[in-house]
Amino acid sequence: MASGLLDSGRDMRVLLVALAASLIAACGGGGGNETTTGPVGSGGSCGVTNQKQFVLDRTREWYLFADTLPAAVQLAQFPSAEELLDQLTATARSQNRDRFFSYIASIADEQQFFSAGESVGFGIGTTVRDNNTRLFITQVFENSAAANAGFTRGDEILAVGTSSTTLQSMASLLASAEGLSNAFGPSEAGISRSFRVRTVAGNTVERTVTKRTFSLNPVPATRLIARTGLTPLGYLQLRTFVSTADSQLRSAFASFRANNVTDLVVDLRYNGGGLVATAELLSDLLSAGRIGQLQYRTRLNTSKTRDEISVNFLSRAEAIQATRIAFITTGSSASASELVINSLAPYADVAIVGGRTFGKPVGQFAFDLGADCDTRLRLVTFQNLNRDGDGDYFDGLPDARYNDAFCLSDDDLLRPQGDTAEGMTASAIGWLNNGVCCASVAATQRKADPGALRPTSKPSLDQRLLPDTY
Repeated sequence: MASGLLDSGRDMRVLLVALAASLIAACGGGGGNETTTGPVGSGGSCGVTNQKQFVLDRTREWYLFADTLPAAVQLAQFPSAEELLDQLTATARSQNRDRFFSYIASIADEQQFFSAGESVGFGIGTTVRDNNTRLFITQVFENSAAANAGFTRGDEILAVGTSSTTLQSMASLLASAEGLSNAFGPSEAGISRSFRVRTVAGNTVERTVTKRTFSLNPVPATRLIARTGLTPLGYLQLRTFVSTADSQLRSAFASFRANNVTDLVVDLRYNGGGLVATAELLSDLLSAGRIGQLQYRTRLNTSKTRDEISVNFLSRAEAIQATRIAFITTGSSASASELVINSLAPYADVAIVGGRTFGKPVGQFAFDLGADCDTRLRLVTFQNLNRDGDGDYFDGLPDARYNDAFCLSDDDLLRPQGDTAEGMTASAIGWLNNGVCCASVAATQRKADPGALRPTSKPSLDQRLLPDTY
């Protein structure tokens, strides 16, 4: 019998776990549970041979796009399970339906991220500007190595190297698909890099930073924004959907409820997804008057239709009846972030503010190789559909089926997120107050969202859920 992180009294979901002995958790972008780590070699139950057979068997049985799988596979041709999985999902990837959404993960790494709410790195989020030639800081995680070194939102990284004598210019690093991630190094504690930085104040400085474990702090900011003659607006910034966000979300909405908030800004601009259970909680907290109505349903492959589920809104003591919701998004907003927006669009007056989302209407189940192995297959197994059956937004939201407001706006790196004068926040507030989008000229001329995940790359676990974070 499998155990898991599936939440919240949804009996069909518990049943779904029981139906698959290796199935651990469902996830808009990830999930996990604690499992003993075992050895990985060519032989033994955790070895490469067993890994490959395990991946092939689970993929043939559960893969959402089963019709795209090759008819015959010679396992001996693949040196690793990862290379096998890449080949199995190649057709769906070419169709823009599985852009490395299926992957093999470390159970221990997932446990640290999803349950402990921790990551390893410098603690900075980044975005590229000026035709992919310049790199700027979008966010700095509190109490991270980068925060202690003085990095702030809006700083520009000019060069990076293993030391001050090996600095490489940012333009040269960004010229290749993997140049930046290679320069920043693996997500391992103790990795040091030197940076040349132009600060927001215009000063050029050099900083040396060493990667270490830091807290994700998934809800770094909530606030009330006063309005003359009206109830206040609520502002909520959600970085990622991890279990440590749940209590923070409940606390934030208790405050919103006590202050009669009905209009809300939900800032998901760098949120690449996470646990479906946390996405369901957020949707519930926004939907006090919709208890028992359909939040979303899943679609599996044709051999697994009996395992499809419908998820209804649940009663939450802290919930508000949100009538107007402005979701701030960019090309880094994906998966569970998109699930919340798509689930609420049929019910509330919704606006997408900022830029088009990434486009991941599918989720993964987790299959573990064995109790003594640290191998977890994250396989795309289901598609999320809202009340109206919408869920084909593989190119992002808004899509052709989206009928609500879309307010193009720029991410103003010179001001904090949530500042009422910051570009995206100001646009969201303007729509909530006036029902009108106030897009900047630069935003209306934008052809592509900065900071979007590169569909040809294989991000680390952290970067799947926190895109462009190091």
